[in-house]
Amino acid sequence: MPPMPYVVTQGYINTALENAFNFGYPKDGLPRTPAQTKLDTLNDLRLGLPVGRCGNFLSDVVADHIDQHWFGKDLANPNNPPDPNQPTGWWVNWSGPAEEIARKGMITALEVALGLDPGEKSADAALTPADHLMDFSWVCPVGRFEIWVGWRDITDLFADRDNLAMVTVTMATPGYGEFPNPNNPAIPEFQELRTELTPERFPDPYPPNGHIVIGAAKTNPRKQEYLLRGGLFGEDNRWRLVLSTGTSASGNVVVHAPIPNDGINAEGHPGQGVVK
Repeated sequence: MPPMPYVVTQGYINTALENAFNFGYPKDGLPRTPAQTKLDTLNDLRLGLPVGRCGNFLSDVVADHIDQHWFGKDLANPNNPPDPNQPTGWWVNWSGPAEEIARKGMITALEVALGLDPGEKSADAALTPADHLMDFSWVCPVGRFEIWVGWRDITDLFADRDNLAMVTVTMATPGYGEFPNPNNPAIPEFQELRTELTPERFPDPYPPNGHIVIGAAKTNPRKQEYLLRGGLFGEDNRWRLVLSTGTSASGNVVVHAPIPNDGINAEGHPGQGVVK
């Protein structure tokens, strides 16, 4: 996406995810319910399909953008893995398994949203225990690449539902490549991505608790210093933003269990906490 206007934002891709998972998105010209869209996406993620193509509702342009700029893939040579000694994609001063973290994070979020235990499979969306609402947002810059999944029971707010939660998915990332760095790929034109996520494709939506963090198994702190431009002080001014930590990450993706009083309810599995 283009440079973020705020530290916390939603962005067009997250808006598309919300609309697809909360209102359903057609496939092969046939309508899909929200639960079926979630389940199809979950199955694709588990099969190892490219993350941006899972669920079959993002365009190839957006899927390529995710592969190249979020995961650091070489689109011309897809079998060449990213160099672990260089920043991953456009994430300044961070290297690590971004694609694995994103995949595991989305799998975890969809399992919670469908009421499935970790790794549990369902042949049909109608057989899943739940079909919870989903909310997506993006936090940047932080010193890690992580997916945060939380949920809150909101059944009492809806007279026509006897089991409903809001599943909140937050992508936390380091800084993106608008900052000078020869190893980072160029940011795609904003209008190119916006055209692929038009209201016609993704119409604007109508108006037990827990928390999971998915990240890399190992992180090594390292200082990040950004040279920023413009802003409130005019285009010709410069100032520096120094973050106390940046990271490189290695190893398998792990799910971190929060402390017991940080939202996990008594019925949830520690670190997983499925709402059913």
